Amino acid sequence: MTKSICNKLLLKMRLFGLHMKEGTPLKDHLDELNSVLMELRDIDVKIEDEDAAMILLASLPPSYESFVNSLSVGKECITMEEVKSSLHSREFRLRASGNSEESNGSSLVVSNSGKNMKKKKHKSKRKTNVNPKDICNYCKEPGHWKKDCPKKKGKPSIAVAKEESTSENELVLSIADHPQHSEDQWILDSGCSFHMCPNRTWFDTYEKKSGGNVFMGNDAPCKTIGIGTIKIKMHDGIIRTLTEVRHRCVTFKI
Repeated sequence: MTKSICNKLLLKMRLFGLHMKEGTPLKDHLDELNSVLMELRDIDVKIEDEDAAMILLASLPPSYESFVNSLSVGKECITMEEVKSSLHSREFRLRASGNSEESNGSSLVVSNSGKNMKKKKHKSKRKTNVNPKDICNYCKEPGHWKKDCPKKKGKPSIAVAKEESTSENELVLSIADHPQHSEDQWILDSGCSFHMCPNRTWFDTYEKKSGGNVFMGNDAPCKTIGIGTIKIKMHDGIIRTLTEVRHRCVTFKI
Protein backbone atom coordinates (compact mmCIF):
# COMPACT_ATOMS: atom_id res chain seq x y z
CA MET A 1 0.00 0.00 0.00
CA THR A 2 1.34 3.42 -0.97
CA LYS A 3 1.86 6.25 1.48
CA SER A 4 -0.71 8.49 -0.16
CA ILE A 5 -3.03 10.75 1.80
CA CYS A 6 -5.97 8.75 0.48
CA ASN A 7 -4.66 5.48 1.93
CA LYS A 8 -3.80 7.14 5.24
CA LEU A 9 -7.29 8.59 5.44
CA LEU A 10 -9.00 5.27 4.63
CA LEU A 11 -6.99 3.37 7.24
CA LYS A 12 -7.61 5.98 9.91
CA MET A 13 -11.32 5.92 9.13
CA ARG A 14 -11.25 2.13 9.58
CA LEU A 15 -9.35 2.51 12.85
CA PHE A 16 -11.56 5.19 14.39
CA GLY A 17 -14.74 3.55 13.10
CA LEU A 18 -13.88 0.14 14.49
CA HIS A 19 -16.65 -1.28 16.69
CA MET A 20 -16.99 -4.73 18.19
CA LYS A 21 -20.46 -6.25 17.82
CA GLU A 22 -22.08 -8.10 20.71
CA GLY A 23 -21.17 -11.76 20.53
CA THR A 24 -18.04 -11.23 18.43
CA PRO A 25 -15.11 -13.31 19.76
CA LEU A 26 -12.57 -11.09 21.51
CA LYS A 27 -9.71 -12.62 19.51
CA ASP A 28 -11.34 -11.69 16.20
CA HIS A 29 -11.79 -8.08 17.30
CA LEU A 30 -8.20 -7.77 18.54
CA ASP A 31 -6.89 -9.33 15.32
CA GLU A 32 -8.83 -6.79 13.26
CA LEU A 33 -7.51 -3.89 15.34
CA ASN A 34 -3.92 -5.16 15.15
CA SER A 35 -4.24 -5.59 11.38
CA VAL A 36 -5.24 -1.95 10.90
CA LEU A 37 -2.46 -0.73 13.20
CA MET A 38 0.11 -2.78 11.28
CA GLU A 39 -1.10 -1.40 7.94
CA LEU A 40 -0.75 2.11 9.32
CA ARG A 41 2.79 1.38 10.52
CA ASP A 42 3.66 0.04 7.06
CA ILE A 43 2.92 3.47 5.56
CA ASP A 44 4.78 5.28 8.37
CA VAL A 45 1.71 6.38 10.31
CA LYS A 46 2.43 6.03 14.01
CA ILE A 47 -0.41 5.63 16.50
CA GLU A 48 0.72 6.24 20.08
CA ASP A 49 0.30 3.27 22.41
CA GLU A 50 -2.06 5.14 24.75
CA ASP A 51 -4.17 6.30 21.79
CA ALA A 52 -4.43 2.71 20.54
CA ALA A 53 -5.46 1.58 24.03
CA MET A 54 -8.23 4.19 24.20
CA ILE A 55 -9.41 3.34 20.68
CA LEU A 56 -9.71 -0.29 21.77
CA LEU A 57 -11.73 0.68 24.85
CA ALA A 58 -13.99 2.93 22.78
CA SER A 59 -14.62 0.12 20.29
CA LEU A 60 -16.06 -2.28 22.87
CA PRO A 61 -19.83 -2.99 22.94
CA PRO A 62 -22.27 -1.88 25.72
CA SER A 63 -21.82 -5.14 27.65
CA TYR A 64 -18.27 -3.98 28.45
CA GLU A 65 -19.40 -0.67 29.95
CA SER A 66 -18.53 -1.48 33.58
CA PHE A 67 -15.20 -2.94 32.45
CA VAL A 68 -14.31 0.23 30.53
CA ASN A 69 -15.33 2.45 33.45
CA SER A 70 -13.33 0.48 36.02
CA LEU A 71 -10.26 0.52 33.78
CA SER A 72 -10.35 4.22 32.95
CA VAL A 73 -11.76 6.06 35.99
CA GLY A 74 -9.13 7.74 38.17
CA LYS A 75 -6.19 6.97 35.86
CA GLU A 76 -3.85 9.41 34.15
CA CYS A 77 -2.40 6.97 31.64
CA ILE A 78 -3.03 3.51 30.22
CA THR A 79 -1.20 1.09 27.94
CA MET A 80 -2.36 -1.23 25.18
CA GLU A 81 -0.83 -4.19 27.01
CA GLU A 82 -2.78 -3.35 30.17
CA VAL A 83 -6.08 -3.22 28.27
CA LYS A 84 -5.42 -6.47 26.41
CA SER A 85 -4.34 -8.26 29.58
CA SER A 86 -7.46 -7.11 31.41
CA LEU A 87 -9.68 -8.16 28.50
CA HIS A 88 -8.15 -11.64 28.43
CA SER A 89 -8.56 -11.95 32.21
CA ARG A 90 -12.22 -10.93 31.91
CA GLU A 91 -12.83 -13.45 29.14
CA PHE A 92 -11.13 -16.20 31.15
CA ARG A 93 -13.34 -15.50 34.16
CA LEU A 94 -16.49 -15.56 32.05
CA ARG A 95 -15.50 -18.84 30.42
CA ALA A 96 -14.68 -20.36 33.79
CA SER A 97 -18.13 -19.42 35.11
CA GLY A 98 -19.86 -20.66 31.96
CA ASN A 99 -21.07 -17.20 30.88
CA SER A 100 -20.66 -15.72 27.42
CA GLU A 101 -21.50 -12.18 28.53
CA GLU A 102 -20.71 -10.03 31.52
CA SER A 103 -22.81 -10.95 34.52
CA ASN A 104 -23.34 -9.47 37.96
CA GLY A 105 -23.32 -13.02 39.24
CA SER A 106 -19.53 -13.10 39.22
CA SER A 107 -18.95 -9.67 40.72
CA LEU A 108 -17.69 -8.80 44.16
CA VAL A 109 -20.27 -6.86 46.20
CA VAL A 110 -19.35 -5.02 49.38
CA SER A 111 -22.10 -4.95 52.00
CA ASN A 112 -22.56 -1.90 54.24
CA SER A 113 -24.23 -3.88 57.01
CA GLY A 114 -21.51 -5.56 59.06
CA LYS A 115 -18.03 -6.33 57.81
CA ASN A 116 -18.79 -8.87 55.10
CA MET A 117 -17.99 -9.09 51.40
CA LYS A 118 -20.33 -11.21 49.31
CA LYS A 119 -19.59 -12.76 45.97
CA LYS A 120 -22.52 -14.30 44.13
CA LYS A 121 -21.91 -17.65 42.50
CA HIS A 122 -23.87 -19.87 40.17
CA LYS A 123 -22.57 -22.98 41.93
CA SER A 124 -22.35 -23.69 45.62
CA LYS A 125 -18.96 -23.90 47.29
CA ARG A 126 -17.89 -26.26 50.01
CA LYS A 127 -16.46 -25.03 53.31
CA THR A 128 -12.80 -25.57 54.11
CA ASN A 129 -11.36 -24.55 57.48
CA VAL A 130 -8.02 -24.94 59.19
CA ASN A 131 -7.94 -28.02 61.40
CA PRO A 132 -8.57 -26.75 64.96
CA LYS A 133 -6.02 -29.26 66.23
CA ASP A 134 -3.26 -27.53 64.26
CA ILE A 135 -2.71 -24.92 66.96
CA CYS A 136 0.83 -24.01 67.92
CA ASN A 137 1.51 -24.29 71.67
CA TYR A 138 4.23 -21.66 71.32
CA CYS A 139 2.52 -18.73 69.54
CA LYS A 140 -1.09 -19.99 69.88
CA GLU A 141 -1.68 -19.46 66.16
CA PRO A 142 -3.34 -22.00 63.82
CA GLY A 143 -1.79 -23.73 60.84
CA HIS A 144 1.33 -25.33 62.31
CA TRP A 145 2.83 -27.17 65.30
CA LYS A 146 5.23 -25.86 67.94
CA LYS A 147 8.22 -27.65 66.39
CA ASP A 148 7.52 -25.85 63.09
CA CYS A 149 6.70 -22.46 64.62
CA PRO A 150 8.34 -19.72 62.52
CA LYS A 151 8.23 -17.26 65.42
CA LYS A 152 10.24 -19.67 67.52
CA LYS A 153 12.74 -19.96 64.70
CA GLY A 154 12.62 -16.23 63.98
CA LYS A 155 11.14 -16.68 60.48
CA PRO A 156 7.96 -15.26 58.90
CA SER A 157 4.99 -17.59 59.02
CA ILE A 158 3.42 -19.35 56.05
CA ALA A 159 0.00 -18.00 55.22
CA VAL A 160 -2.92 -20.33 55.90
CA ALA A 161 -5.66 -20.57 53.30
CA LYS A 162 -9.18 -20.07 54.61
CA GLU A 163 -12.45 -20.28 52.71
CA GLU A 164 -15.49 -19.13 54.66
CA SER A 165 -18.86 -20.89 54.85
CA THR A 166 -21.19 -20.45 51.90
CA SER A 167 -24.81 -20.81 50.95
CA GLU A 168 -26.03 -22.28 47.68
CA ASN A 169 -26.10 -18.89 45.97
CA GLU A 170 -23.26 -16.86 47.40
CA LEU A 171 -19.77 -16.98 48.82
CA VAL A 172 -19.24 -14.87 51.93
CA LEU A 173 -15.73 -13.61 52.58
CA SER A 174 -15.59 -12.49 56.22
CA ILE A 175 -13.29 -9.79 57.52
CA ALA A 176 -12.70 -10.04 61.25
CA ASP A 177 -13.16 -6.98 63.46
CA HIS A 178 -9.85 -7.66 65.17
CA PRO A 179 -6.74 -7.03 63.02
CA GLN A 180 -5.10 -10.15 64.45
CA HIS A 181 -7.64 -12.40 62.73
CA SER A 182 -7.47 -10.89 59.26
CA GLU A 183 -3.66 -10.99 59.31
CA ASP A 184 -3.70 -14.75 59.84
CA GLN A 185 -6.11 -15.57 57.03
CA TRP A 186 -5.63 -15.85 53.28
CA ILE A 187 -8.93 -14.94 51.61
CA LEU A 188 -9.45 -16.14 48.04
CA ASP A 189 -11.32 -14.23 45.34
CA SER A 190 -11.49 -16.36 42.20
CA GLY A 191 -12.74 -13.33 40.24
CA CYS A 192 -9.45 -11.43 40.56
CA SER A 193 -7.17 -11.19 37.53
CA PHE A 194 -4.21 -12.09 39.79
CA HIS A 195 -3.60 -13.30 43.33
CA MET A 196 -3.16 -10.32 45.65
CA CYS A 197 -2.10 -9.90 49.26
CA PRO A 198 -1.91 -6.87 51.62
CA ASN A 199 0.64 -8.45 53.98
CA ARG A 200 4.27 -7.84 52.95
CA THR A 201 5.63 -10.35 55.50
CA TRP A 202 3.83 -13.25 53.78
CA PHE A 203 5.97 -12.99 50.65
CA ASP A 204 8.71 -15.59 50.22
CA THR A 205 10.27 -13.64 47.34
CA TYR A 206 9.46 -9.99 46.64
CA GLU A 207 10.16 -7.26 44.10
CA LYS A 208 8.93 -3.68 44.35
CA LYS A 209 6.81 -2.87 41.32
CA SER A 210 4.34 0.00 41.36
CA GLY A 211 1.86 1.28 38.80
CA GLY A 212 -0.03 -1.93 38.07
CA ASN A 213 -3.60 -2.95 38.87
CA VAL A 214 -5.35 -6.14 39.96
CA PHE A 215 -8.96 -6.43 38.79
CA MET A 216 -11.42 -7.96 41.24
CA GLY A 217 -14.57 -9.93 40.49
CA ASN A 218 -16.52 -6.76 39.67
CA ASP A 219 -13.70 -5.47 37.41
CA ALA A 220 -12.80 -2.80 40.01
CA PRO A 221 -9.05 -2.01 39.92
CA CYS A 222 -6.83 -2.32 42.97
CA LYS A 223 -3.39 -0.65 42.80
CA THR A 224 -0.33 -2.79 43.52
CA ILE A 225 3.11 -1.89 44.86
CA GLY A 226 4.99 -5.15 44.47
CA ILE A 227 5.06 -8.71 43.13
CA GLY A 228 6.43 -12.00 44.40
CA THR A 229 5.74 -15.56 45.54
CA ILE A 230 3.88 -16.75 48.64
CA LYS A 231 3.90 -20.19 50.27
CA ILE A 232 0.51 -21.30 51.57
CA LYS A 233 -0.13 -24.19 53.93
CA MET A 234 -3.42 -25.81 52.99
CA HIS A 235 -5.86 -27.39 55.46
CA ASP A 236 -4.44 -30.84 54.60
CA GLY A 237 -0.89 -29.76 55.48
CA ILE A 238 0.35 -29.49 51.89
CA ILE A 239 2.40 -26.35 51.19
CA ARG A 240 1.75 -24.71 47.83
CA THR A 241 3.53 -21.79 46.21
CA LEU A 242 1.59 -18.97 44.53
CA THR A 243 3.57 -17.12 41.87
CA GLU A 244 3.19 -13.56 40.56
CA VAL A 245 1.20 -12.52 43.63
CA ARG A 246 0.49 -8.79 43.66
CA HIS A 247 1.09 -6.79 46.84
CA ARG A 248 -1.54 -4.13 47.49
CA CYS A 249 -0.93 -1.35 49.98
CA VAL A 250 -4.48 -0.72 51.22
CA THR A 251 -7.27 -2.91 52.54
CA PHE A 252 -10.93 -2.85 51.52
CA LYS A 253 -12.83 0.07 53.01
CA ILE A 254 -16.21 -1.01 54.30
